[in-house]
Amino acid sequence: MKGVDMRRLVAVLLAGIVGLTLAVALTGCTSSDGTSATAVPASQVPVTNVPPVATVSTNTDVLSPTETVLPYQQVPTATASVPTKVLADLQARQPMLMFIYDPTSLVSNDERIEINSVMDKYRGMIDLVTLDYTAGLPGVLPSTQTTATKEIRKAALLIADLRVSTTPSVLFVDHYGRVTYRFAGYVDSGLLEREALRATK
Repeated sequence: MKGVDMRRLVAVLLAGIVGLTLAVALTGCTSSDGTSATAVPASQVPVTNVPPVATVSTNTDVLSPTETVLPYQQVPTATASVPTKVLADLQARQPMLMFIYDPTSLVSNDERIEINSVMDKYRGMIDLVTLDYTAGLPGVLPSTQTTATKEIRKAALLIADLRVSTTPSVLFVDHYGRVTYRFAGYVDSGLLEREALRATK
């Protein structure tokens, strides 16, 4: 009989230990306000204080910078502010390479050499239109309203409408009269040829 009592005592002790362990575990899962906390899977735990991913600029072309080209930006067609030569090309649906330059600038001379090399290959497919940026500046034009003076004034207005602010600048115009691409500063003949092909396709 003593052996049976010992087994019962051991069983009671084990049951007490298990009950105490469960009580401690349940106490650990209870919040301070007495309500039970439910475990949240790790995949559903919101992540906070994550540093933003750094963005890296991909514009690494510093030798031939480009300017922003608005989709389907049209060349102005007002007869009072567009040179006759430009209007004629627009009406004939003739693609154009517009070269805005400063004749006193050496870089403009270098750019003209690059343009000439492209025009020698694509003459007839694209027309070269040159606009002197300095001719229409205040104090440069004579007061008389000759035909040449009127055309220079129109060129100055067109340059302003196209928002050209530096020389040399190159703009490509397709047969719909849209500016397809524009460069500010010196640009090599390889890029000029690429855009000439795109404007004439």
